[in-house]
Amino acid sequence: MADKGIESDTARKRLILENPEYDKLELTLLQDTVLFSPRAKKKITCTCKKGDRVKLVSNKISECGRSKYCGNVNVDGKNGWVQLKHIVKPDAKNTDVMSAEKAAMTQLDKLLKEMLKCRGPATLCTPVGEFRNACGVKTIKGTPKADFAIVDQKGKEIMWISHKKTGGAKAFQQYGGLSKTAGAKIANHEETQTFLQQTAAYVTDNKLQVPTMKPVKDDNLIRMAVFGPDSGGKYGKNNCHVLGQGNALLKEDKKRENCWDLKWEHTVWNDSSGVNAFKRNDGYQATFGATYRGDRGFTVLDKSYKGARVGIYPKALMSGRTNVTLLEDA
Repeated sequence: MADKGIESDTARKRLILENPEYDKLELTLLQDTVLFSPRAKKKITCTCKKGDRVKLVSNKISECGRSKYCGNVNVDGKNGWVQLKHIVKPDAKNTDVMSAEKAAMTQLDKLLKEMLKCRGPATLCTPVGEFRNACGVKTIKGTPKADFAIVDQKGKEIMWISHKKTGGAKAFQQYGGLSKTAGAKIANHEETQTFLQQTAAYVTDNKLQVPTMKPVKDDNLIRMAVFGPDSGGKYGKNNCHVLGQGNALLKEDKKRENCWDLKWEHTVWNDSSGVNAFKRNDGYQATFGATYRGDRGFTVLDKSYKGARVGIYPKALMSGRTNVTLLEDA
């Protein structure tokens, strides 16, 4: 089935106008098009190519050029307006993860607020510390590592959570990307650069010929990919306290008053031993991976390669791919 643009009123409302997480959508251009100036919406800033990645920078829709329906976007670092019919409409699979995150956030928020009614603000007792006056959950704007945060009575964020859809290691999609957007320390890491150089040998005519994979060895790199690029410093939206998969579970600690153990179906806390969960030889093992995607690419040694999506994934997501090539150190 051929891709379609964002053309219907329903699609515009669902994806942009009424979508609080519009900025988390990963979009691509359906065809070559023009980017109109952020202010003078009749003036052409540049020409964009089919397959270029697009990020929405607001949930506004306006006229640009001769079209009534244009999106406020960023393409290759440039902000402006693009006709929505020239942006590929994501299918249900592409928005499924976002829906799962929203559902998980709502579920945890409900647990905390129900507890607030009965017992007052809760103290969450975790391996990375105690979090007092936990009262609810809020989403986080933009695309940081954290998907949502637990807040106190004043609305202050006190715990940051990276959430993954339920369904085992394969449901994780990826731990993180390898570009500078994911973090300069990740992009410039020696292991990352070596993997990209090795993978580049398998790119011919703007197409990755076979999937490639390679275990990630460095603890700090794994920690940054899983918990955020600021790992090792102060906790925050780019250095999460915990990675949780599926629905949250609260269990009272009988030995301490109003102290609750917080877990998910699969839980890894960002403490001194947390990284070990991603080094075991199982489906969750942190693994470099590259797969063919016509609209993606990467840069290494100042040369750009098209036709490959690269990242750090659970091993389970890469090991079953047809003709996958396991890369080794020289």
